[in-house]
Amino acid sequence: MFIMTVKALEKNGIGVRTNLLRCLNEHPAASSFAFWGCYLLSFFLVEHVSRSRYIILHSPMDEWIPFVKYAVGFYYLWFVCLAGTFVAFVFFEERKRFLHMYCTIALCMFSSILFYFLVPTAVNLRPSSVSGNDIFASLVRMIWMADNSCNVCPSLHVSTAFLMDCVWQRSTLLDKPWQKYAVRLLDIGIILSTVLLKQHSVIDVFAGLLWGFACLRIVTYWMKQRFSFIF
Repeated sequence: MFIMTVKALEKNGIGVRTNLLRCLNEHPAASSFAFWGCYLLSFFLVEHVSRSRYIILHSPMDEWIPFVKYAVGFYYLWFVCLAGTFVAFVFFEERKRFLHMYCTIALCMFSSILFYFLVPTAVNLRPSSVSGNDIFASLVRMIWMADNSCNVCPSLHVSTAFLMDCVWQRSTLLDKPWQKYAVRLLDIGIILSTVLLKQHSVIDVFAGLLWGFACLRIVTYWMKQRFSFIF
């Protein structure tokens, strides 16, 4: 049900000519591990590049948005949702939909990393401290310790949450409307958490949405033209 082999692709008269696509098709789990290894390495490198100057992003709308520590739950759920999406699409989804998801998110994330290298951006929106010793305050402090306020535009939390929503809305794994509504609400919560925690400016959010949409259109167009995939 969920396996589309190279031979099946070649029946369309198009064929798979790249070793990379063959590897994705035949070894989806290994390809996913390789993706995450490369991404984490590249993100670590860009986060530790010494910069003498950053472009500080700020919008008047940022001043209207309150700091809400309770939004940290949605921020952390991004990691769970992204990992869960890969697991579900690797093992249970149609192979063409896995390829579409993989290529779209990979293009979005690695192109964003490249942009961070070329155009270093930062925000200065975080409050000086987080009040309280509850679990929410502790989780926010953990984020601030692990993730600085640099390399923020476009927001990867936003662009990938948008893409996850798009691939799940078309997925064959969700057959009930309430499931798709739940996924959409979750992804909206993740996007809102980026500004409610002052991790990102509104500018980063709009840039993330625009770049996520652009990557979706690029990969969808490429797969339709090359493999006649209908999503």
